[in-house]
Amino acid sequence: MKHDILDLLPPGLRAKVFSRRLMAGQAAFLQGETARTVYFLQEGKIRLHSHTREQWVNLYCINRGEWFAEIALALDAYPFTATAERPSSILAIPRPLLADACAHSPALAAVLFERLARHAQRVQTALEARAIRSAPERILHYLQMQAGRGEQPLRFEYPLKDLAYELGLAPESLYRAFAKLQAQGVLQRNKRRVYLESQLKSAPAAVEPGPARAIL
Repeated sequence: MKHDILDLLPPGLRAKVFSRRLMAGQAAFLQGETARTVYFLQEGKIRLHSHTREQWVNLYCINRGEWFAEIALALDAYPFTATAERPSSILAIPRPLLADACAHSPALAAVLFERLARHAQRVQTALEARAIRSAPERILHYLQMQAGRGEQPLRFEYPLKDLAYELGLAPESLYRAFAKLQAQGVLQRNKRRVYLESQLKSAPAAVEPGPARAIL
C-alpha cells in the first residue's frame, strides 16, 4: 500500500491520525458537509458520488491503499459523498493539522498537489467520455486519454468493473464493448494490462484475445 503521505508527516501529526470503521452503505462524509478531514483507505472500497436536484452522479471508486478527500485542503465543504461499498477501515487526518504540515513541508505539499491533479484529470476524462453515446467509443476515448502518448500498456490496479461505474455503463455493456473492440483489433489484453492498437507491437506473445469478461 502507498503510505507516502503518512511517511512525510511530522511525528507529532502522525500521532494524531485516527482510524474509523464503516459499515456497508455508511458514509464517511456527505456532499456539502464541512470539510474537516483527509482519508486513507486501509481495507474495503469507497464509492464517490455527487448529486444534483434531479439525480446522483457516479464519480469513481476508491480501492485499498488509496487516499481520498484531499480536496478538503482547498474547499470548505466536500463536493461529493463518500460511501462504503462494503465494510471498510479508513485512516483520518485532521484538515487544519495537515494544512499546517504542508506549509512547513514542500515535499508533502507537492505529493498532495500531485494527487489532487490526478483526481481532477480522472474526473474530467470520465465526464468527457460519458458524453459519447457509443459504449465502445466511450471506453476507447477513456483509454486513449489515460494512455496519452505513452508506449507502455495501461495497467489497472483496480478491478476493471470499476471502470463501468466510472463511465456510467452497466457492467454487461462494458463486457460487450471490450469484446467488440478486441474483435476489431483496436486493443488487446494481458490480465490487467490493456494494449491499444499503437502499442500492440510491444505487446508480449501471451496477449490473449479471449472474452472481455476475463479481464474484469
